[in-house]
Amino acid sequence: MRQLIYKDLQLTGATIVPPGTAKRLVALVEQGLLKPLLAAQYPLRELGRAQQAFMDKQHVGNIVVTTQ
Repeated sequence: MRQLIYKDLQLTGATIVPPGTAKRLVALVEQGLLKPLLAAQYPLRELGRAQQAFMDKQHVGNIVVTTQ
C-alpha cells in the first residue's frame, strides 16, 4: 500500500465470474429483464468527445460509440 501512495500509482482490479455469466446477461437484456444504464451515446466521428467523457469520470452508466 505504501508503494501505491508514495509512487502515486493506480490499482485497477477485475472480478472473475463463472463461465456462462456473459451469455446469461445477454439473454436477460434480450428478454428486456435487464436494462443497462446508458450515460451517453456518441457517433464514431465524435470518438474524442466520448473518450474525454469517459476519462472525466463524471458519468453513471455506459458510454456507447455508434457507427451511425
